[in-house]
Amino acid sequence: MALVGLAAGARRTNAATRLRRVLGIYWHGRRRDPDRDAEHAFTRLERLLARQYRPRRRSESARAYLHALSIAADAGDATPIDTRTERVVDYYERATYGTGVSRTEADEAIAIVDDLARAQLPVLGRLR
Repeated sequence: MALVGLAAGARRTNAATRLRRVLGIYWHGRRRDPDRDAEHAFTRLERLLARQYRPRRRSESARAYLHALSIAADAGDATPIDTRTERVVDYYERATYGTGVSRTEADEAIAIVDDLARAQLPVLGRLR
């Protein structure tokens, strides 16, 4: 009976969905098309930045969002933005609006986001 109650409570609070979103930040998943992987890497980066700084507004482009966070960080309101995030945004924009990205560039975007995500984990961030 207790297990049924736990399962019902988890379903009602969308615990599984929230857990999947949190784990999705730290794990990219299976790699497919380089363009889709670059877009997914940016989505993960966006979630990381939203947790650390603020969510992106609907009217903000990816580059404007990163620029606004950089200005806030430079003003001393938050920790500085890692400069590698600009490469992830560049790959995202090329994958979404431009000519696309290569497998190497998509893998680099994934590696950058993986590194940034690991740095936010309390235990893994200290092991680096």
